[in-house]
Amino acid sequence: MTGEAAYMNDKDCCLIITGGSYDGCSPTDGAYGLIIACDKGYEYSERLGIKPQVLVSDFDSFDGEVDKDVIVERHPSVKNDTDTQLAVKYALGAGYTCIDILYALGGRKDHEYANYQTGIYAAKRGAMLRLVSKNQEIFFLPEGTKDFTIKPEADHCFSVFSATERCEGVYIKNAAYELNDAVLTFDSAEFTGQSNEFLKNGDDVKISVSKGILIVMITGIFP
Repeated sequence: MTGEAAYMNDKDCCLIITGGSYDGCSPTDGAYGLIIACDKGYEYSERLGIKPQVLVSDFDSFDGEVDKDVIVERHPSVKNDTDTQLAVKYALGAGYTCIDILYALGGRKDHEYANYQTGIYAAKRGAMLRLVSKNQEIFFLPEGTKDFTIKPEADHCFSVFSATERCEGVYIKNAAYELNDAVLTFDSAEFTGQSNEFLKNGDDVKISVSKGILIVMITGIFP
């Protein structure tokens, strides 16, 4: 985990454990101010030895026992929001503007895309949300983010994409391909921000966006 959220005051961050594709990625539970499990994510939390304070679930993929001191938000299976989006709404309502989500990548592509939409939903409300797996981190930067920091990691690259129709005032510093007050569009009409590289001198990358929501992906490079 190389992105800025890993170096914030983690007590100000919320961890959400979803019921998606499990890859064993495990943070330190004591580093978060709030931990929420979503449906089967409660089973994953037990596997990791992490105890959530809240379970948000429609119980369509989890039917096990829940500790009596865990707050349970039960929802019907027929609803407009996914369990993950309901968990994000819970976190936002509790005042968290830094949210990490485990096991939201991989598995069914429609579920994964819905998690991207949830990241955009959070960013539009001023929160920085991160989808985390063993080999990927995907950040959704709110409008007006300045000098978001990425620490270089061996055998990784990073990409930036516009999650809104346009992202204006995009800056990338200390990278192989820098941007200076650039405009990115959702359809990559002018250029794509894919596959940028870290500098070999180890300098931190700095990313800013003045208007629009920017997606930053840090991805392992596989042979």
